[in-house]
Amino acid sequence: MSTKLIFGISLLAALAAGGIFSACGEGEADGPKGIKFLDGTATDAGVQVGEPHTTLFSAEGDWKVEIIDTEDGSDWLEVAPVSGPAGERNEIVITAIKPNLSDKTRGAHIKITLQDESAAGDRFAIRQDKTAVFIESITVSPASLTLKVDESKTLTASYKPEYANTETHIHWQKPNGDDHVEVRETGDKSCSVKGLKAGGPVKISAWAVSDPKGPRRDPIEVEVTVTN
Repeated sequence: MSTKLIFGISLLAALAAGGIFSACGEGEADGPKGIKFLDGTATDAGVQVGEPHTTLFSAEGDWKVEIIDTEDGSDWLEVAPVSGPAGERNEIVITAIKPNLSDKTRGAHIKITLQDESAAGDRFAIRQDKTAVFIESITVSPASLTLKVDESKTLTASYKPEYANTETHIHWQKPNGDDHVEVRETGDKSCSVKGLKAGGPVKISAWAVSDPKGPRRDPIEVEVTVTN
C-alpha cells in the first residue's frame, strides 16, 4: 500500500474521531423547521358568532399567526393567540366577531409561520356561511290604545336586533270571540285596529314567527279600549 493512501486513510479516521462528521449532522438537524397541523383541525373549518373553531398544530420554533386573503376585510374575524413558543401541541381559536348578513359564504386564510422565517409555514381556509339571526325581543307602539267606535288606529312593532333575517313577520291577534275591535294586518310590522263597539280593554297580542331552531318568545300584549 502506498504512503499517500495510508496517509489519506489515517486522516479520514482522525476527522471522524474528532467529531467533524458529527457536527455536520447536527447542522442538518438545525436546518429548516416547520408547522404541522394535528387531528384534521385545519380542514373543513367554519365559524359563526358564538361558535369558535379550534386548530391544533406542532411548531419547531416560536410561531406567529396572520389572517390573510380575507373577503370583506378582516374585521369580522379574529384569532387568539397570535403568537407562541415551540411545542408539539399548540392551539389557536378562530372566532367570527360579526354575523354574515349576506347571502353568500365569505372566507379567509389563517397562516402560521415561524417567527424566524426559517420555513415557509402553512395555511388553511376558514369560512363563514350566512348567519341566522333570530329576533330577541319585540316592542309595540303605542303601549296602549283608546279609540272610538268606527275609528281606526295603527299599532307598530319593532324588534331587536334590527338586522334579524330568519323570520321578521309580526303576527297580530285579538282574543277569540271578542267583538269590540277588528284587527287587520297592514304590513310586516304593523296592524290596524278598528273600534266596533264600546268596551274593553281588549288585549291585542303581537309576536314574531319563530324559525324552528330559534328561541321562543312570549307575545307582547297591548290593551285597547273602545269608547262611544
